[in-house]
Amino acid sequence: MSKAVLSAAERIEQKFGGKWEKAGGEILKPPASISTGSILMDEAIGDCKGYPEGSVIEVYGPQHSGKTLMGYLAIASSQKKNPTKDHLIVDAENQFRFQSRWAQQLGVDVPNLFVKPVISGEEAFDIIEMAILGDVQLNADGEVVKVVKAGNFGIIMVDSVTQLVPLELIHKGMDESQRMGLVAAMMSKGLKKILSAMIIANSKTIIFFINQTRMNPQAAKLHMNPESRTGGTALPFYNTISFRVSKIRKSEERDEKGKIFAHQAKVKFDKNKAGGLPAEAIVIRIRYDGTGIDQDNELMTVAEMNGLVKEFKRGKYNFAKPGTDEVMDESIDFFKKDDFKIVLENNPQMKEVIYKYIHEGKFYLTKDLEEDNPEVSESSATTPVATDSTTAPEESSTGAATTADGTVKRRRKTE
Repeated sequence: MSKAVLSAAERIEQKFGGKWEKAGGEILKPPASISTGSILMDEAIGDCKGYPEGSVIEVYGPQHSGKTLMGYLAIASSQKKNPTKDHLIVDAENQFRFQSRWAQQLGVDVPNLFVKPVISGEEAFDIIEMAILGDVQLNADGEVVKVVKAGNFGIIMVDSVTQLVPLELIHKGMDESQRMGLVAAMMSKGLKKILSAMIIANSKTIIFFINQTRMNPQAAKLHMNPESRTGGTALPFYNTISFRVSKIRKSEERDEKGKIFAHQAKVKFDKNKAGGLPAEAIVIRIRYDGTGIDQDNELMTVAEMNGLVKEFKRGKYNFAKPGTDEVMDESIDFFKKDDFKIVLENNPQMKEVIYKYIHEGKFYLTKDLEEDNPEVSESSATTPVATDSTTAPEESSTGAATTADGTVKRRRKTE
């Protein structure tokens, strides 16, 4: 015979499932995480030293800055740490087939990776929800009643938010205002759906969104921030960690044939629920040969920032006495930047000093660096000269027309 009176805890357990209990001291410990692939980024995030399990991560920035690379490095790190877990890429751009070899170079176990191209944003969020919930029990209406066995995914990466097109837009055209509203509504509903699924399944899956920025030249003229993320404000609201990646201007490194093999990138966190929000950006070096983030260069950068390493000769470096321009140890030969790893292996005491600087937070940028943003240069460029002399002048919304020689003529108002 059931009890006539149920406590609040018993009623809650009976209706919503799970166990009603206090959080306990365990919740104060840093959550389990996977490395970002960067020493400095791991440190910047906080005590968990990487992307915490069960979180929503967003990386965004201009094109060709290193966003997709961040996702591949996260998957590679998770596959190594969790070899029994599955990993999924929701390929909204249908580009992974062209990037699979590069992903493998970065450490991704491509043969054991699930890749699912999608047509619409709704389809993408439905797939993510099903992957998180795993095996479920449904009622007569097709609603989830019980999670029988939660999904076994380490990371689900969405590439990219920009291509998550609402189903309604696929079937019929919309003007710009309607399009933006539909995308924002879809993102809001989709994120609510997958976050609810994560709570129901008590999921440890990391949802990794890759996003792009768009430039609005008109906003720049009004002294407003010309850059915005695609997808509306839902993802910035729901994510756990978000950071912006951008290429530093004139930082490309070329080989003897002129081919670019590396560039420096600026990483700026703008949200971090897993720890304190870093006030400044950090610099990383991205290599295109499959190395990913050059961790040796990160240590070199920190050493230079703190005056431990200085350039004494052209292209030749050495350790310096604190606050001076004198060589610290004459027994250490001058070295090139690319040989820094070998130098540290032979002088482990110097590595300990560098890590001390990192743990003290002495690795953030003290000055802003100019970014290489293709969209900014394109939007601020002068209107291109017409190649066909018969081409009509392009008229702007202000009534001005740009002629073939680049001059601007203002149309006289007619009565």
